Amino acid sequence: MALKYQEVALNLADKIKAHEYDKKLPSEGKLMEEYSVSRNTIRNALNVLYNQGLLRRIQGSGYFINHPLHNQANIVNMANKNGLHDLEEKDAILSKILVFETILAGETIGSYLKIDPKDSVYHIKRIRRRKDELVSLEESFYRKDVVPYLTEEICNESISAFIKEHFQVTSKTADEYMSLHRLNEEEAELTGKDVGSSAFMIEEINCQKNEQPYDYSKTLYFLPDLMFYSHISNYLD
Repeated sequence: MALKYQEVALNLADKIKAHEYDKKLPSEGKLMEEYSVSRNTIRNALNVLYNQGLLRRIQGSGYFINHPLHNQANIVNMANKNGLHDLEEKDAILSKILVFETILAGETIGSYLKIDPKDSVYHIKRIRRRKDELVSLEESFYRKDVVPYLTEEICNESISAFIKEHFQVTSKTADEYMSLHRLNEEEAELTGKDVGSSAFMIEEINCQKNEQPYDYSKTLYFLPDLMFYSHISNYLD
C-alpha cells in the first residue's frame, strides 16, 4: 500500500505529464490545501519528483517544471524505476520467455546478491518486443528467499509489479553499469543480429530499503532512437 506522500507524488506526476502545470507548481501551502496533508507530506512528495527529474528547485522561488530536452516517446527515466513501462504509452511491451528455471546462485551471482553460492535463485531470460520492434534481451536472477514465488506466466508480464504487489519488494537503491556491448554467438542467434554487432547494455543490482540486494539483471537494448534519462544532483560543491 502506497504511503500518502507517494500517492501525492504520483498524482502530481500525472498532472505534470498532462501539462496541467505550465511552468511552476503551486506553493507548498496551496498543495497542502489541495491534498489535505501536512507540509512534510508535500515536501516528501516534491522530493520524489525532484529526484526523478520532473522538477527544478529554485531556493526562494519554488518548484518549476523541468521540461525534457528531447520530447519523444522512446525515453526511459532511470530514476523512477518504471523500466520499459515508460515506452508503453502507445503499444504494449510483450515478452517471450526463453529460460525460466531455479538454479544454484554460483560464485558470481552469489557475490552480486550477497548470498551463498549454494542458495537458490530464479534464472529468467526473455526477449521483449513492441509490435514488430525488438526492444531488449534481458537476463535476470532473483533471490528465492526474497522473491519466493514466480512462474513463467508471471514473467510474461511485469515481474517488478508482481513482486511489489505480492511480496512488498521494491527497489529503493540500485547500482547500474552501462556499456556498449558486442554480441556473442548466442545473443546474435537469439536476436537475429550479427555476431559482433553493438547493443547498449545495462547491468543492474536492485536493493530493498535495508540495502539487501534481491535482483541482478543484464539487459541488452536494441530499439532505435532509445534514450535513457538520469537526473543527477551534486551536493559536494
